[in-house]
Amino acid sequence: MSSSRNGAANGGVAARYCADGCGAWRCGPTGDVTLPIAAPACGALSRGKTRFGMRATVEVITAGETMVLGTPAQPGRLRHAASLELKIGGAESNLAIALSRLGVSAGWVSCLGEDEPGQLVLDSIRGEGVDVSRVRRLEEYPTGLYLRERLATGGQVYYYRWGSAASTMAPDAFDPDYLEGTHFLHLTGITPALSDECRAFTWWAAREARRAGVRVSF
Repeated sequence: MSSSRNGAANGGVAARYCADGCGAWRCGPTGDVTLPIAAPACGALSRGKTRFGMRATVEVITAGETMVLGTPAQPGRLRHAASLELKIGGAESNLAIALSRLGVSAGWVSCLGEDEPGQLVLDSIRGEGVDVSRVRRLEEYPTGLYLRERLATGGQVYYYRWGSAASTMAPDAFDPDYLEGTHFLHLTGITPALSDECRAFTWWAAREARRAGVRVSF
């Protein structure tokens, strides 16, 4: 069995609430999550307190693999590169980040290796205000990696994702209760192509969303 830190990479979500009791919520100082509300009319938000261990409801949930991307600092073949710039890349997390930047609360579900590349991915997405409380960390599987060349004739990409942590996503990869209060679940055709487990996960997630009355974007 793999280690999953109790199934969550970020079990304690920090959120602020209005101390004057107006019911307003906002993102906590850790940047773990963005909550979908406006500032309270009472103006007491800055005087709010912090609560930990509370599950935030997000408006959109995405699920899929995000990998570390290595790109040479200068155009040319990888074999001539003296260094690589590390970024992250994943269609589903890209959407979650874009929505978060637009002020729409979003959560991202996936599996990452218990490794430095996985920590890079997790920190990058969490730093954008996306809820990563349902991301699992697995010791026995690596985080996916891909390298990209910038050439005069175009780009060339090399993927190293076979057997990655995300390829193990299967039904019950997250608690269906996470869908409560969510408006959309966003899935892509990339995930079911990763493995048989991921294909089963995609169908399962779509069925659970439908059961919860959540719209599915595919």
